[in-house]
Amino acid sequence: MGDVRRRVEHRNRIFYLGIVSPLVFGELTIEPVHADGGKAIDLIWRGRSLERHPAATIVPYVTGFLGDAAREDQTVRLHFETIELMNSSTITAVIQIIREARARKTRLEIMFDAEMDWQRLSFDALGVLLQNDDSLRLIGTGKRS
Repeated sequence: MGDVRRRVEHRNRIFYLGIVSPLVFGELTIEPVHADGGKAIDLIWRGRSLERHPAATIVPYVTGFLGDAAREDQTVRLHFETIELMNSSTITAVIQIIREARARKTRLEIMFDAEMDWQRLSFDALGVLLQNDDSLRLIGTGKRS
């Protein structure tokens, strides 16, 4: 795994800016990591997401990675296996992220701990958003990372 750098195009030139910092928002941290030899960007969610309006902060942060991934033909993976708790407002933010990924034609994988009841119930409910195009995958893991 490697650090994620922000890619910027300007006048037909490509620039890579400094390493992208993790998002720290209340008790939540989202850490970006390049994985699979640069074929994916993993966003590792840790801590607790209990803010009343997390979408205003979380969605723009993740959307930046969706744009980068679309240009580089990468997959963005949201890893929830290590998150301790999240409220329904966070699920609403995840739905907005799914919509943004579809708009950018970016593959999105959501990883969660299927052995934790609250995670399984939350993410199984998102199954209604699945389509036959493999643009979104919900992947329940068997153990907590």
